[in-house]
Amino acid sequence: MLTLGMLFLAIQVYTLHFLATSNLLPGVGGGEAALSVRLGPGRGLHSSPDVYYLSAVGQRLAELNAEFIESGNQPEAKHIETRAQRTMVVDHLSRDASEWTADLVARHSPDSRSALMTLASDVWPIELFRDSANEFRRGETESLSKQLQQLAEDSERMQSAQRDALSDMQAARADQQRLEEKLASSTDEANVSSLRSELASAQKAVREAATAATEAQDELRRASDQRSRVSSRLDYLTEIHQNEVGMNARYPWLGLPVCIPNGWRWVVAYLVVTCCHMVHVVFGLVEAWGELRKSDSGTAEAPNHSSARNSRELEKRRLIERRRHPERHWVVIASSWVAFVLMWQLG
Repeated sequence: MLTLGMLFLAIQVYTLHFLATSNLLPGVGGGEAALSVRLGPGRGLHSSPDVYYLSAVGQRLAELNAEFIESGNQPEAKHIETRAQRTMVVDHLSRDASEWTADLVARHSPDSRSALMTLASDVWPIELFRDSANEFRRGETESLSKQLQQLAEDSERMQSAQRDALSDMQAARADQQRLEEKLASSTDEANVSSLRSELASAQKAVREAATAATEAQDELRRASDQRSRVSSRLDYLTEIHQNEVGMNARYPWLGLPVCIPNGWRWVVAYLVVTCCHMVHVVFGLVEAWGELRKSDSGTAEAPNHSSARNSRELEKRRLIERRRHPERHWVVIASSWVAFVLMWQLG
C-alpha cells in the first residue's frame, strides 16, 4: 500500500512538472485568463486566440530577444553559437509570425481571425484549430506565391524604368553642360538670351529626370523589401507545414504562451482535483505508516499472544485513534467539498 501511494504521488508530481514545462499552466492574459497565475516571463495558458494572446506572444519574443542581447554584451559570453541560432529563430518568429499577424489585425483584414487561430496552432497544435489553420496556410501560400511572382515582374519593370530615368538624367545633364559651354563662349546678346532660356529648360529637365530616377529607386527598394518579406513568410509556412508538433515542442526554450479554448478551466479543475487527491493519499500514507509502526511495536511487546488476539487489539487501537483524531477525516471531507464546489463553479 505504501509503495502504491508513493508511486501515485510520484506520477502526479511528474504530471504537474510536465504541465509547467509544457507551458500548459494558466497565465496572465486578457478576459477570463486574468483569473490565473503566471509561472514565468511570458508563460501562460490563454482561452482564446485574440489580440491579448497575440500581444503575449510578441511580448515573450521581445523578452527573449532582450535576454540574448544582454547575454551577448557580457565580456565572457558562453555558448555564442547556440545564442546566435536562437536569436535567428526569435527574429524569424517575430518577423514572420507575430508581426505578420499583427499587421493583418491592424489592417482589419477579413482573415484576422483565421490568422490568430493559425498563430495559436503554430505554437501549440490542437485538433480544434488544425483544419482551419491548414486551410488558411494553403490559401495564404497560394496567394503569396502569386504575389511573389507579380513582385518579380514589377521589379523587372521598375528596374527598366530606373534605367530609363538614369539615361534621361544623363542626357539632360549632357545637354545642360553643352548649353553652358555655348553660353560661356557666346557674345551675341540675342543668342545669349536664347541660350539662357534653353539652359533653364535643360536644368528643369535634369531636375525632373533626377526626381524620376529617385522615385524609381525608392519603388524598386520597396518592391525588393516586400519580396524579401513575402519570401520569408513563405519559408515560415513551409517550415510550419513540416513541423507537426508546434514551435514550443520543437524549441522547448521558447516558452511561448499556449492557446486552448477553455483550457484554463480544465487545468484549474484538474489541479484542484489532483491536489485534493494527493492530500487524501498523504493522509492515508501517514495513517498507514503509523498503524504499521504500532503493529510492529505491538508484535514486539507480546510475541507469545495468538494472531487473533493481536488482530482484535489492533482493531481496538485503530478505533480509539480515530476517535481521538476526528479532524483528519474532516479535513479530507472538507477538501473534497472544496474541489466539488470549484469544479461546479468553473464548469
